[in-house]
Amino acid sequence: AAQPLAQAIWARRSELCIPGLTAVELGCGCGLASLAVAAAGMEVLATDQDRAVLQSVTRLNLAANAELLAAPIHLEQLSFGDSAAFDAALRILRRPPALVLASDVLYEPELFPALSATLRGFAAASMAAGSCFWVVLAWQEIR
Repeated sequence: AAQPLAQAIWARRSELCIPGLTAVELGCGCGLASLAVAAAGMEVLATDQDRAVLQSVTRLNLAANAELLAAPIHLEQLSFGDSAAFDAALRILRRPPALVLASDVLYEPELFPALSATLRGFAAASMAAGSCFWVVLAWQEIR
């Protein structure tokens, strides 16, 4: 679902990707949605719970597409519900995100409460800073 998410973000970039504001991609994998957002001019924190994925697949994909970026992409390990990682994410961005993206993170029901807590945390931080806040989730049905 990363490809449809990136396409949807790019198609609505004038509404969702506001230069000067920040975004977070949860469970970024290859970082495709992060690339679309950064190409549109919005600073992004691409996160995944798997540090090996961030240091290999994500980093390689970002490096291969660096010439397309109009804003930086930072990488950070973040597991849903991990308050220390959440705090680190906010410090890296220096401001709460106005946009949170995620694709293919809704397959394990036992993670829903932790994902919800992470989204609520970002929303609360953004609202407290007086920022707008959008969440865009994408998934594919598994049959």
